[in-house]
Amino acid sequence: MAIKNLYKLGYLSIAPAGNNQGNACFLTPARVEEVVTVAGLRDDVIDERVIFSNHGKCVDVFAPAGKITGASHKSNKKSFTHSGTSLAVPHAAGVAAIIWGKEPELTVSEVRERLLNDASKVEILYAEAGTPQRILYTSANPQPQPEPKKEGTCDKEGCDDEVKVEVVEE
Repeated sequence: MAIKNLYKLGYLSIAPAGNNQGNACFLTPARVEEVVTVAGLRDDVIDERVIFSNHGKCVDVFAPAGKITGASHKSNKKSFTHSGTSLAVPHAAGVAAIIWGKEPELTVSEVRERLLNDASKVEILYAEAGTPQRILYTSANPQPQPEPKKEGTCDKEGCDDEVKVEVVEE
């Protein structure tokens, strides 16, 4: 009930599908319809469910969950590598944040819908019957492209705006 109330208040909850190779619908909050439930993908280029990840119709999207490197709480200079669907959740939360950051007027249901609609629809190996075949993706944050240079401009100080370059073929 708490998750549903948060959703009504405009908060998006994102939860791991779980790590016991079972049906995500048996877990709370993964089974709650308003939650974005994230299952795990392997750590390489193959679109394959990581062996421990839960599955089923309550899964909304897959994200990386195998051999994820993160910052360590033991030192500012150390990292750790772990696996688990809880490590897939920050990927989905980041995509939701990008979407909401670009369009802050969107409602929670619109952000959830965009996150799921933007996901790549591909066959995921070992996803189990009834599991949605979606891999997390966002088109909301394309890489910035350099501004085209205007004719007569120069990147160096002291350039003459009127300088033209002529190519002479020999």
